[in-house]
Amino acid sequence: MNKNIKTLIYIYGVRIYTAVISIVLIPFIIDKVGIEAYGLIGFFTVLQACLSILDAGIGGVITREAITSQSSYESFSRFNGLYKKVIAIFLAIALLIIFVGWFTSVRYSNSWLQTKLDHQVVITCSFMMFIIFSLRYIQGPFRSIILANESQIKLTTINFIAITISQPVAFILIKLLDKGIVFYFLTQLFSAVVSCAMMIYYSEKIRKKIYAGLLEK
Repeated sequence: MNKNIKTLIYIYGVRIYTAVISIVLIPFIIDKVGIEAYGLIGFFTVLQACLSILDAGIGGVITREAITSQSSYESFSRFNGLYKKVIAIFLAIALLIIFVGWFTSVRYSNSWLQTKLDHQVVITCSFMMFIIFSLRYIQGPFRSIILANESQIKLTTINFIAITISQPVAFILIKLLDKGIVFYFLTQLFSAVVSCAMMIYYSEKIRKKIYAGLLEK
């Protein structure tokens, strides 16, 4: 079978897996954590939708610039100067999100969410949501480098690992260990840390490879 067809099947297979596993597990997670606690997961889903707003198209610009700058060592060096500034901006915004998340979780989480859950549980889960959001947000520039190198397999594999940890693995652990909503968000946090670390590792590996290739020219 053609390599491109295999790649396409793998990419769409992971996308279908992501959609199906997320839907199929909903009733089982509700049954385990309770409908009241599942409301926090719903809020978390809405929060994740804001990622595209904060990106503001910067990811696409970085991807395009990374591709066009590979014509020479000098142009790629200039791109890297811009790239590092973008990372610094993303990091600053991510830290701001964490600070705002901590402040709003402590002060307003219960009044926002109108839940009967324990106050400390709501604060803990809300704060973890913002940390997870920040970790996924900071991945943006690194994801762009991977996309620029057309490493769709790597990116899809990272997504596959992240969704597997955050959904089926999370549910299995909650069921086996008899844990609740706080543990669910801990697994989401772990998933975000793993995907963020992998994204940074592979993007930096690609950048070094490009630099090495341009030096040889």
